[in-house]
Formats: sequence, structure tokens, C-alpha cells
Amino acid sequence: MQDQHTVNASKFNHFPVMGEEVIKSLKTIPKDLVKDGLIIDATLGGGGHSALILNEYKDINIIGLDQDPQAIEAASRRLIGFGSRAKVLNKNFADFIPQKKVIGVLADLGVSSPQLDQPSRGFSF
Repeated sequence: MQDQHTVNASKFNHFPVMGEEVIKSLKTIPKDLVKDGLIIDATLGGGGHSALILNEYKDINIIGLDQDPQAIEAASRRLIGFGSRAKVLNKNFADFIPQKKVIGVLADLGVSSPQLDQPSRGFSF
């Protein structure tokens, strides 16, 4: 039997509504920086934006940060196929100091529907 955490995390689906804009903005980064470049996804959520970036840019690595255990579990599952190019950390972006040069930071500062859909998570309106 699955615990409540696992059941809820399996329902953590996120469709990145700004995906096209994120990919378009990365095209402005000089190609020599993109080679082995690092992007910080400061608000990883379900990993939708990170997956789009990793699919589009084969030389980019991503460190995804989030504090929501359900989001971390969902993003880890979504990004596992990218191997060492994707690292998921349970961390607040305000406390994160990268150890390597960063070419970009993505911060989706909205609230996600999986957080609102489950009243037990403490978010409501």
C-alpha cells in the first residue's frame, strides 16, 4: 500500500505554460556559454520547464531547487532520464550558492495547481 505522500506526488502533474517563452529566451544566450552551461531552476515544481530545456539543449545541465516534497518526487521521476545533466535538490533558492558559473536562472514565482488542488497542503483561496 502506498503512503499518502506517494499517492499525492503521483498526481503532481505540471504543464509549463511559459515553456515556449523560456526556450525562446535561451536562444539569446551566446552558443559558447551554452556548451556545458548550468541553469538553476529556482522553483523546480514538477520539472516541466527543466525537462523542456534539457530536451532542447543537449549541452545544458540543470540544478532544480524546491522545498515541496511532492514536487521533488515528481520532478525527480520526470528528470531521471536526463541522468547527471539534471540534479534535484530539496533547498530554498534563497539559501543556494552554486559552485560553478551559471548561465541562467529560471524562477516561476507563481503557485501551482497541485498545491491548490489539495486543501491538506495548506494552500487555499
